[in-house]
Amino acid sequence: MKNVSYYFSLQQLLLMILLLTVLFINGCGNERKRPQGMPKLYRCTLHFTQEGVPLADAIVSLHSVSQTFSWTLGGRTDENGMAEIFADSYFKGVPEGDFKVVVHKSEVVIPKPPEVLPQNEEEISRIFSNINRNRHEYSLIDIQFTDVKKSPLILTVKKSKHNETFELGEKVRVKIY
Repeated sequence: MKNVSYYFSLQQLLLMILLLTVLFINGCGNERKRPQGMPKLYRCTLHFTQEGVPLADAIVSLHSVSQTFSWTLGGRTDENGMAEIFADSYFKGVPEGDFKVVVHKSEVVIPKPPEVLPQNEEEISRIFSNINRNRHEYSLIDIQFTDVKKSPLILTVKKSKHNETFELGEKVRVKIY
Protein backbone atom coordinates (compact mmCIF):
# COMPACT_ATOMS: atom_id res chain seq x y z
CA MET A 1 0.00 0.00 0.00
CA LYS A 2 2.92 2.38 0.70
CA ASN A 3 4.10 2.07 -2.89
CA VAL A 4 0.73 3.17 -4.30
CA SER A 5 0.50 6.29 -2.11
CA TYR A 6 4.17 7.11 -2.80
CA TYR A 7 3.55 6.73 -6.55
CA PHE A 8 0.42 8.86 -6.35
CA SER A 9 2.26 11.65 -4.45
CA LEU A 10 5.14 11.58 -6.92
CA GLN A 11 2.67 11.82 -9.79
CA GLN A 12 1.00 14.83 -8.13
CA LEU A 13 4.39 16.47 -7.57
CA LEU A 14 5.38 16.01 -11.22
CA LEU A 15 2.03 17.40 -12.37
CA MET A 16 2.48 20.44 -10.09
CA ILE A 17 6.00 21.05 -11.43
CA LEU A 18 4.72 20.82 -15.01
CA LEU A 19 1.88 23.25 -14.24
CA LEU A 20 4.23 25.76 -12.55
CA THR A 21 6.65 25.52 -15.48
CA VAL A 22 3.87 26.29 -17.98
CA LEU A 23 2.69 29.24 -15.85
CA PHE A 24 6.24 30.55 -15.53
CA ILE A 25 6.90 30.35 -19.28
CA ASN A 26 3.55 31.85 -20.30
CA GLY A 27 3.20 34.30 -17.41
CA CYS A 28 0.10 34.59 -15.31
CA GLY A 29 -1.82 36.76 -17.76
CA ASN A 30 -1.47 39.87 -15.59
CA GLU A 31 0.57 41.83 -18.10
CA ARG A 32 -1.08 45.16 -18.78
CA LYS A 33 -1.90 46.04 -22.33
CA ARG A 34 -0.66 49.29 -23.73
CA PRO A 35 -3.51 51.86 -23.69
CA GLN A 36 -5.00 52.81 -27.03
CA GLY A 37 -3.51 56.06 -28.31
CA MET A 38 -0.35 55.92 -26.19
CA PRO A 39 2.52 57.10 -28.43
CA LYS A 40 5.81 55.24 -28.87
CA LEU A 41 7.91 55.47 -25.71
CA TYR A 42 11.69 55.83 -25.56
CA ARG A 43 13.70 54.52 -22.60
CA CYS A 44 14.64 57.40 -20.33
CA THR A 45 16.92 57.35 -17.29
CA LEU A 46 17.58 60.60 -15.49
CA HIS A 47 20.36 61.24 -12.96
CA PHE A 48 19.89 63.81 -10.19
CA THR A 49 22.56 65.34 -7.99
CA GLN A 50 22.52 67.93 -5.23
CA GLU A 51 25.84 69.68 -4.59
CA GLY A 52 27.35 67.05 -6.90
CA VAL A 53 26.15 64.15 -4.71
CA PRO A 54 23.56 61.64 -6.04
CA LEU A 55 20.06 62.47 -4.78
CA ALA A 56 18.41 59.30 -3.47
CA ASP A 57 14.73 58.65 -2.80
CA ALA A 58 13.30 61.62 -4.69
CA ILE A 59 10.08 61.54 -6.70
CA VAL A 60 10.44 62.74 -10.29
CA SER A 61 7.62 63.76 -12.61
CA LEU A 62 7.61 65.03 -16.18
CA HIS A 63 5.02 67.46 -17.54
CA SER A 64 4.53 67.90 -21.27
CA VAL A 65 5.34 71.37 -22.62
CA SER A 66 4.89 70.86 -26.35
CA GLN A 67 1.87 68.55 -26.52
CA THR A 68 -0.97 67.04 -24.59
CA PHE A 69 -0.04 63.74 -23.01
CA SER A 70 -2.81 62.19 -20.95
CA TRP A 71 -0.68 59.68 -19.00
CA THR A 72 1.49 60.36 -15.97
CA LEU A 73 5.25 60.25 -16.43
CA GLY A 74 7.55 59.72 -13.50
CA GLY A 75 9.89 57.66 -11.41
CA ARG A 76 11.83 57.53 -8.17
CA THR A 77 15.58 57.96 -7.72
CA ASP A 78 17.65 55.09 -6.37
CA GLU A 79 20.71 55.38 -4.09
CA ASN A 80 22.78 56.51 -7.12
CA GLY A 81 20.36 59.34 -7.96
CA MET A 82 19.09 57.45 -11.03
CA ALA A 83 15.41 57.41 -11.95
CA GLU A 84 14.01 55.29 -14.76
CA ILE A 85 10.93 57.05 -16.10
CA PHE A 86 7.64 55.21 -16.63
CA ALA A 87 4.42 56.20 -18.35
CA ASP A 88 1.35 55.43 -16.26
CA SER A 89 3.65 53.90 -13.59
CA TYR A 90 4.02 50.76 -15.71
CA PHE A 91 5.29 51.34 -19.26
CA LYS A 92 9.01 52.11 -19.50
CA GLY A 93 9.83 55.29 -21.34
CA VAL A 94 8.77 58.75 -22.40
CA PRO A 95 7.23 59.91 -25.69
CA GLU A 96 9.06 62.28 -27.99
CA GLY A 97 8.69 65.92 -26.95
CA ASP A 98 9.66 68.62 -24.46
CA PHE A 99 8.98 68.19 -20.74
CA LYS A 100 9.30 70.21 -17.56
CA VAL A 101 11.02 68.14 -14.88
CA VAL A 102 9.76 68.42 -11.30
CA VAL A 103 11.49 66.80 -8.33
CA HIS A 104 10.16 66.25 -4.79
CA LYS A 105 11.93 65.06 -1.68
CA SER A 106 10.68 65.94 1.75
CA GLU A 107 11.07 65.17 5.41
CA VAL A 108 8.08 64.93 7.74
CA VAL A 109 8.64 65.64 11.43
CA ILE A 110 5.99 64.33 13.80
CA PRO A 111 6.29 64.66 17.57
CA LYS A 112 6.23 61.33 19.39
CA PRO A 113 3.22 60.53 21.56
CA PRO A 114 3.84 59.70 25.21
CA GLU A 115 4.79 56.08 25.87
CA VAL A 116 1.81 55.66 28.17
CA LEU A 117 -1.49 57.21 27.17
CA PRO A 118 -3.89 58.48 29.80
CA GLN A 119 -7.20 56.68 30.29
CA ASN A 120 -9.25 59.84 29.74
CA GLU A 121 -10.55 60.12 26.13
CA GLU A 122 -10.48 63.91 26.29
CA GLU A 123 -6.82 63.94 27.35
CA ILE A 124 -5.91 61.46 24.59
CA SER A 125 -7.70 63.65 22.04
CA ARG A 126 -5.80 66.72 23.29
CA ILE A 127 -2.44 64.90 23.00
CA PHE A 128 -3.09 63.83 19.41
CA SER A 129 -4.43 67.25 18.42
CA ASN A 130 -1.21 68.73 19.75
CA ILE A 131 0.85 66.18 17.78
CA ASN A 132 -1.05 67.06 14.56
CA ARG A 133 -0.59 70.79 15.17
CA ASN A 134 3.16 70.32 15.59
CA ARG A 135 3.59 68.09 12.53
CA HIS A 136 5.75 69.78 9.91
CA GLU A 137 6.99 68.95 6.44
CA TYR A 138 10.25 70.25 4.98
CA SER A 139 11.30 70.28 1.32
CA LEU A 140 14.86 68.99 0.93
CA ILE A 141 15.05 70.45 -2.57
CA ASP A 142 15.01 74.11 -3.60
CA ILE A 143 11.32 75.00 -4.03
CA GLN A 144 11.81 76.13 -7.66
CA PHE A 145 12.43 72.48 -8.68
CA THR A 146 9.18 71.31 -7.03
CA ASP A 147 6.81 73.56 -8.99
CA VAL A 148 6.01 72.83 -12.63
CA LYS A 149 5.54 76.57 -13.36
CA LYS A 150 8.90 77.56 -11.82
CA SER A 151 11.13 74.59 -12.60
CA PRO A 152 14.01 75.54 -14.92
CA LEU A 153 14.60 71.86 -15.74
CA ILE A 154 13.65 70.98 -19.32
CA LEU A 155 14.01 67.56 -20.93
CA THR A 156 13.84 67.15 -24.70
CA VAL A 157 13.25 63.57 -25.82
CA LYS A 158 14.05 62.56 -29.38
CA LYS A 159 13.42 59.23 -31.10
CA SER A 160 16.05 57.28 -29.12
CA LYS A 161 17.05 56.07 -25.67
CA HIS A 162 17.63 59.10 -23.44
CA ASN A 163 19.91 59.77 -20.45
CA GLU A 164 20.46 63.13 -18.81
CA THR A 165 21.86 64.54 -15.56
CA PHE A 166 20.31 67.41 -13.60
CA GLU A 167 22.00 69.32 -10.76
CA LEU A 168 19.56 70.60 -8.13
CA GLY A 169 21.85 73.08 -6.36
CA GLU A 170 22.50 73.42 -2.65
CA LYS A 171 21.03 71.17 0.01
CA VAL A 172 18.13 72.93 1.71
CA ARG A 173 15.49 72.29 4.36
CA VAL A 174 12.57 74.63 3.66
CA LYS A 175 9.46 74.41 5.82
CA ILE A 176 6.40 73.67 3.68
CA TYR A 177 3.91 73.52 6.58
